[in-house]
Amino acid sequence: MKSRELILQRIQLAQPDLHPLPPNHSSPDDGKNLIADFERALRSIGGMVHQVNNKQEALKQLKELFPEGRIVHIDKPDTDEKLHHDTVPHTLDDVKLAILSTPLGVSENGAVWITDHECKVRALPFIAENLAILIHANAIVGNLHEAYKKTQDAEYDFGVWIAGPSKTADIEQSLVLGAHGSRSMHVFILP
Repeated sequence: MKSRELILQRIQLAQPDLHPLPPNHSSPDDGKNLIADFERALRSIGGMVHQVNNKQEALKQLKELFPEGRIVHIDKPDTDEKLHHDTVPHTLDDVKLAILSTPLGVSENGAVWITDHECKVRALPFIAENLAILIHANAIVGNLHEAYKKTQDAEYDFGVWIAGPSKTADIEQSLVLGAHGSRSMHVFILP
């Protein structure tokens, strides 16, 4: 018997017993605490949460927070900033604020789901100095198991979970926000 066959045979014999998955991964939450849990989770990892009455209120707050600099708002059709899937990412290196919408958020960890449909250019949420996310309250689910059920049949070329601003603690175990991505993440929860 050759080495290859011997190795494969040993691997086959060393397989662990299979166990069925637990029957239910749904959130025990009845939906009342999803927003509060989302806020708590996101704030604990350096993100900021704002509950607003409408999109215009969110945009007004963002204008106050970021009065100057290049702002890219994907959902705003009347802007001069037109991004397409073929936009060269290097042309976005001076973006002060990227404003995106998300179809899904997770209360257990404060993460939001962003695909190429929401950002057009994959690099945008990572290259922008600051990130603002608009999400409807009813788009927040309890945990990632529920979130994956909602995304499993969706069609997209790129998808990423983003939770809070960029962070690292590699240097002397000191937490640094904005080390290799957005310095801040503001999530605006719409009714």
